[in-house]
Amino acid sequence: MKAAVAGAPYISEVARENLETALDWLRARRYARAYAPFYNGLEAALESVARSRGIIDRQNNFLARKGEAKKVDDLLPELVGDARYRRYLRAWIFGAVGNPFRHGDLESAEDCQRQSLRLAIAVIGWLEIFCGWTASEFRTALESQARPLEDSPDDQAA
Repeated sequence: MKAAVAGAPYISEVARENLETALDWLRARRYARAYAPFYNGLEAALESVARSRGIIDRQNNFLARKGEAKKVDDLLPELVGDARYRRYLRAWIFGAVGNPFRHGDLESAEDCQRQSLRLAIAVIGWLEIFCGWTASEFRTALESQARPLEDSPDDQAA
């Protein structure tokens, strides 16, 4: 994954470094340290793709319609054509499950592990969908580790 991130188009050097740092922390099993750079890198990567595809401008204004993308979730309908990946991002990464991680309101190390693994899956999806990466045998192992204790509340909504 690190090699794929290193060669990925669209992302800035800062976003690339965030994703590489997150992968290093994941490898070291330092999950509480991994999730924040995953979020920083993934959000920036998705926004970069949206800019390169002419969905938003540098100020996050939509180009084909009125309005501004105030959060990454606003981009998903126009950016992510794969309904399963879009639902995954909304249910596990940017929705109610992900909000405590995005805002630093956490207490459980076990939750950090689960979310870091979910974020790694989201990065794999980004690499596959937007960067043409195909070497993702790792996805099956990550998905089995990221299984929730209970259904996500966003799952039903998505």
